Amino acid sequence: MAAEGLNCFLSHKCNDEMHALGLKLRAALQPLGIALLRDPFNPGEDVLTKVDTQEFHSFVFLHSSESWGSEICQHELEIAKSRHVPVIAVLVDETRRDEFRSRIWLDASPTTGGLSDTKLDALCVAIKAHAQAYCAAHTLGPENA
Repeated sequence: MAAEGLNCFLSHKCNDEMHALGLKLRAALQPLGIALLRDPFNPGEDVLTKVDTQEFHSFVFLHSSESWGSEICQHELEIAKSRHVPVIAVLVDETRRDEFRSRIWLDASPTTGGLSDTKLDALCVAIKAHAQAYCAAHTLGPENA
């Protein structure tokens, strides 16, 4: 399955460091044909409604104590889980959550060297594989017959 038309939603608490990580991830996913939905909102839009209407095939949660405590980030995470979209947690600080023990996660915390090029490559491979699997599973669903 070609990666064209695949979207990955990036959930994060807005700050300069997370925006820089988002730009780095967007640049790495673009050659794979995957669009990164990072803050796909316009001024004045209801953020929660906008999140509810986004189509995405993979979901990356930049996990920090700030994002975990964010109502919007939690809503985004719940939308992904309710749609059974593959969730990949990227740990960007030293905070650890039991909720992610059974999920796919990548430790990109400062004590492990951050999001190195090697980790970024592995993350992109995982995003692509999970997005393709998600699309294939939904294409096989009875509603698509």
